[in-house]
Amino acid sequence: MSQCHILPKLKNQLNIFMENRYHHSLQLPVAFVPKNLNIPIPSHVRYAIADINKDLVDFLASLGVAVTGAEVFSRPAGAISGIHLDGDKLANDTKINYVYGHGTMNWHRLKPGKELMRRMTVNNTPYLMSNANDTEKVWSAKIEETGSLVNVGGLHDVTDITTPRICYCLMLGDMANNNARLQWDRAVELFKGYYQ
Repeated sequence: MSQCHILPKLKNQLNIFMENRYHHSLQLPVAFVPKNLNIPIPSHVRYAIADINKDLVDFLASLGVAVTGAEVFSRPAGAISGIHLDGDKLANDTKINYVYGHGTMNWHRLKPGKELMRRMTVNNTPYLMSNANDTEKVWSAKIEETGSLVNVGGLHDVTDITTPRICYCLMLGDMANNNARLQWDRAVELFKGYYQ
């Protein structure tokens, strides 16, 4: 194949990568090893950082990424999560999710003139949610056991849960910024070379 045909294809792949501000599947050299897959369903519980395998925590630190917390979300087949964002303001906060089970994660844009509602999780942390008819879907992705970078500072939900689904969610800090919440553009830079 000539370079004339290869360059447009690479340019198109790069454009898709740059437009995607929501999700990237990871291929890290160290796997996440869950301590326990016998999580009550449904549930939303904190997961101790000490229970995350040390080789993964150390590898992330070598990239300049700190694990600042973790949670586990479990949902039964057929469950629907509301459209929400993690935190109390629109942002580009980035986490790594490891999912066991099937479902689709979707990202949404708030329609003009619509507002978000403030709520509290069962762990007493604030989040914002939206009515479904107040948004439009902009991206969808399957999250796997191998892990994905996910932008949780934007509106998202999970649909098409066809089996019990357990999601381990690692909260990330930017070590170069006093472990402030890792932002999407910085995460994309730090994880360069580890995308599937």
